[in-house]
Amino acid sequence: MNANPLALFWEGFTIESYAQIDAQSLLIRLQPADDYLPCCSGCNQHTLAIHDISTRRVRERDLFQYRVWLDVPVRRVRCTTCGPKLEQIRWLPGRQRLTAGMVSWIESLVRLMPIQHLATLLGLHWHTVKAIDHRRLKGYVDGIIASAVYRLNTSVLEGMNNKIKVIKRVAYGYRDNDYFFLKIKAAFPGKAR
Repeated sequence: MNANPLALFWEGFTIESYAQIDAQSLLIRLQPADDYLPCCSGCNQHTLAIHDISTRRVRERDLFQYRVWLDVPVRRVRCTTCGPKLEQIRWLPGRQRLTAGMVSWIESLVRLMPIQHLATLLGLHWHTVKAIDHRRLKGYVDGIIASAVYRLNTSVLEGMNNKIKVIKRVAYGYRDNDYFFLKIKAAFPGKAR
């Protein structure tokens, strides 16, 4: 078995060549792997029929001091069910110009630093970083609206837990559990009816 650690990065593709574009950029040209059948993005069926091939230049995560660009040959497959469709590349969703690894890296970094700083650090336009952060935050919209409409919190429960811990700490541990529960009930008498 020929183990290739680079196969972990770009599933279904192998490195054809690489070149240094400038002092800070690296271009990696990929080619489809011989043992990998293209998959239709519509029905997820593997097919051998290729309609056409176009090369797309996409951005990958930085490698040390280099900004990495990939030249990816994207095939349109001739699916028997769907007709001509783009092949499904799991690490390159849709028609994006950024790999899924780059997008998840941006999503994790945008939580730690401002959008403009991150855009400068990665060499991207700030609008690109903002759009990725906007897509990430869309998943939280329902929770944010619910927390604004229904003002529920656990502050009372946290206070009760803290009071029970104080009772336990002051007594240095009770030998009698019934007495311990009586102390807790005395601390929280509840509402008189």
